[in-house]
This record gives sequence, structure tokens and C-alpha cells, in this order.
Amino acid sequence: MEFTTTAGNATTFGNTTAGYEFDPQIEMFKILVTCILALVMFGMGCAVDHEKLIDNFKRPIGILIGLGCQILMMPMIAYGLIKATSMSELQAITFMVVGCSPGGTFSNILAYMVDGDMPLSVALTTLSNLFALGTVPMWLFLYTWIEEVDENIQIPYSSLGITLASLIIPIVAGILFRYKFVKIAKYLAKGCAIFGFILLVAIVAAMLIRNDIPIVFSVKTILPIAVLPIAGMVISFCISLIPRLELSREARRTIAIETSIQNGSLSTNVVFLTYGNRLNMFMAVITIPLLYSISQTIYNIILVVIYKTWKFYQTSRNRKFSGQSVTAVGYEVMEMT
Repeated sequence: MEFTTTAGNATTFGNTTAGYEFDPQIEMFKILVTCILALVMFGMGCAVDHEKLIDNFKRPIGILIGLGCQILMMPMIAYGLIKATSMSELQAITFMVVGCSPGGTFSNILAYMVDGDMPLSVALTTLSNLFALGTVPMWLFLYTWIEEVDENIQIPYSSLGITLASLIIPIVAGILFRYKFVKIAKYLAKGCAIFGFILLVAIVAAMLIRNDIPIVFSVKTILPIAVLPIAGMVISFCISLIPRLELSREARRTIAIETSIQNGSLSTNVVFLTYGNRLNMFMAVITIPLLYSISQTIYNIILVVIYKTWKFYQTSRNRKFSGQSVTAVGYEVMEMT
């Protein structure tokens, strides 16, 4: 089955036209965004200390907790929300696809922006996408078996492979670059993170502005979409607070962000492959992964803004107190003399 997207009013699924025509400008835009993301991931690799990355694997508690939350807890939360909101069968399957998807690449940028554990972030994103080759089919099989759903869901393994390649190659290149040029790598990492964050905001804005695909939703669909990323973030952060785990603040923030960010492109591709030749079904469910991608990004952008505001306040406050301390010491010295 072939699928092409376009600007305008149509999408072509194989030989079936659903009102959208192929637009080479959109395809060029996708290629451009992919290249830019590869550059951003190179910058994120520049923020990773290879020794700390090795330490994360030597003491893998952060990796195990993060992966457990991502590939075990999130699908279970998604299933609970499906049962709680009585979604339709098609919507429920699509939402389950979103819930069992691996971590998204933008989580690395967001982790950097909140001073997270970058080696842990990179490890979690890469490993969750690697394990997704087995965990996504497993969860979807279990769901269709438990709910007795007769649906042949198509898993885009090629998309997973491309995601892994676009993650691993630039990140490894960035780590190697940092090993040779530490000072330059730090500036590159900061610049790429800021650029990537701006790109993330721009993509969300573009998705909100564009209206090529009609948005079809109700309380039954919008509620779980709004709750899932917040629930994943809060619960995973609370788990990371368990004293016996001895996780750092940076690791806790990273695990929370990694858990809440799902690979939106993967879930969208699953919908395309499964329902692309059935227009009515496709239009009924495509909104779910698109709205989830928007909502999870907006939540994390708000989190970054709150963190940066708090950090600025704390820095200003510390400078003020340190200035007062220096002045007081000066007066004491003057009195002694």
C-alpha cells in the first residue's frame, strides 16, 4: 500500500484517492525537516559525555525505570483510559497504538532544556525505539486478543528502522565530536537545543494552523488524549522519587519527559498503513495521533517555560543574597580595622 500526503484537499492511498493530491513541496519539506532533525540530534550527541553514558549502563537503574515506564506503564495507562471513557473500537485501537509507541526524538531537546540527564535521555530514546520492534506488536496483539478485535494492524517496521538510524547515526557522531572537541561541542549542543526548541514550537503552530484533515473528536477521545501524557509524566516522576532508587534530580526530570513523549510519527504511520484504503475509518481515527502529538508537546513546552522561569528566579535570588553577604563581610572588615 502506498501513501502520499499533500497540501490541499486530498490524500492518495495506493490507487484510491481520498481528495488529497501529491504535493512535491510537502515532500521536500519533510526531507528538509528530517535533515534539520538529524543536525539537532548531532547537537544533542554533543551534549552527551561518553563516560556518563557508560556509567548509565554500568548502573542501569535509570534506564530500567525509564524503559519500564515507557514500554510497560504507558500502554497500561492507555488501556485504562480506553476502558474508562468507552471509546469506539476504531478509536480505541488507534489510542492503544499511541500508548504503546516508543519515545519521540524531541524528548532529547526537552530534556536538555530542563537540564536533564542527557546520556540517560539519549539511551532511553534509542532503546525504547529499538525494543519497539517487539513491544509494539506484542501490546497490539494482547489488546486485540483481550478485546476480541478482528483487525489486521500493520506495523511500519521500515519507519522504526529509519527512526533508529536517524537517532543513532547523528548522536554517535555528536558523541565522538565531543570526545575530540569538548569546548566547541558544548556551544553546538546549546545552539542546536535552542534551534530545535524553536523548530518544535513552529511545527506545533503549523499543525494547529493547517486544516487539511478535518478534526473529528468528542469528549470520549479528547479526554484520554489530554490525560495520557500528563499521567505518564506525573506517575513516572513519582516512581523515580523512591529513595531506594537513588536517582538524581536530573534523572528524575529526564524519565518524566521521556515517558510523556511518544513517537507520534510511528502511530500516524500505523494508522496510514492499517486504514489508508478505508477513507471513513481513516478520517475517524487520524485525529488521535495528531492531537496527541500536539498535546504532549504543548505540555512539555509549558514545563520548559516554568522550569526556565524558576531557574531564572533562583539565580537572581542567589546573586542578590551573595551580594548582600559580600557587603556584610566588607562592613565587618572595616569595623575590625
